[in-house]
Amino acid sequence: MSRATLKPIVSELRESIIKGIAGKLEKYGFDEKGMITTSKPLSEHDEIIKNNLEALFEAREIYNTERYIEFIHNTSRTFSHILICFKLMEKREIMNSLLNKVIGTEIYSEILPDFNSINSIAYDEFTGKYNEKIDELSRSDNLEEDLEYYEFLTLIEVLASEMAEDVPLLFKEYEYNLVQPDFNDLKEIMRIISKIPNEEYFEDDFLGWIYQYWVDTDDSEIEEGENERHVSYANNIYFQVLKVLDSEQTEFGEFYTPRWVVKNVVDNTIQIFKEKSDKDIEQIRLLDPACGAGNFLVYAFDALMEIYNQEHSEWSEEKKISTILEKNIYGIDVQREPLQITALNLWIKAKSYIVNAQIDRLNLFNVNVLMANSLFPWETDEEYRQITIWD
Repeated sequence: MSRATLKPIVSELRESIIKGIAGKLEKYGFDEKGMITTSKPLSEHDEIIKNNLEALFEAREIYNTERYIEFIHNTSRTFSHILICFKLMEKREIMNSLLNKVIGTEIYSEILPDFNSINSIAYDEFTGKYNEKIDELSRSDNLEEDLEYYEFLTLIEVLASEMAEDVPLLFKEYEYNLVQPDFNDLKEIMRIISKIPNEEYFEDDFLGWIYQYWVDTDDSEIEEGENERHVSYANNIYFQVLKVLDSEQTEFGEFYTPRWVVKNVVDNTIQIFKEKSDKDIEQIRLLDPACGAGNFLVYAFDALMEIYNQEHSEWSEEKKISTILEKNIYGIDVQREPLQITALNLWIKAKSYIVNAQIDRLNLFNVNVLMANSLFPWETDEEYRQITIWD
């Protein structure tokens, strides 16, 4: 598939998820500033979510349109990243180890339903094993949706809970995992994801392009969004997000680096180091001070692995991988959302080597990737602010 064809799919996905999340918040009674303005009869399940949201908004001071739009956008992107991650794991056949934890067997590689074709055997085994949890969820929601909806929510919750141990930045983000679209929106979201051809999932820069096309906006999208903003609450929220994305492109310069440029820069950097230094490969330090979705870091991982295979062929795959992540590659970005993709990219890359080596457990917490401002003069402890993407 050409990148020009992938972009409209991601744009469609973005619109569907944002409007779905916004529609759910409207159901709870939130106005366009994040304030409860109407009291609506809700199920026990929805009432709990609404109360959690109110507490979160109070703690984070989300009482204006700007902060509220930011919350909806971050929630939507996190939901998108989670779904795309699970599909990617299925396509690359690294879902097996996760399913072993969830249903006790690793003979299956697919589990996500698409609500069109017949469910996989793994999905049927999951619903059988978690039947009580699914029933409890459906009863607390007064059976407002089809049973398949509660099965899907339970599946995503259980899978995400397991993944939180490995990639906490994405799967442990409590505040951005409170709200999910309703069943009609969810079916549409899965339909859109199913339009992505299999071969796309095997490109190392696939996740980077997913992120790039999410933040890309054009004049026609913004014009259409403005014309339709008064149609509904969800339409207005979506238009507000488009305006934010348009301004972010200017403010943060979020433009994806083509693969051939990445390859050229990394290969030449490593070659120059090897020619001008007598240091061991373990002493190479590659830093991307604005790493975005981690495109340079992921390619550097493969390039470094080739050298380790030559110079340290006696090492185990696990030692090579951990050394690369702990000693060789460094990345920083000022925004959390692209770092979610960086985390996924590095985890998927490491996991692909681990699956082939049949290693059950890999510690990916000692990774030198931070959320911070590379241009900020960290001269005192008070000025220094950063978080690791792993812990």
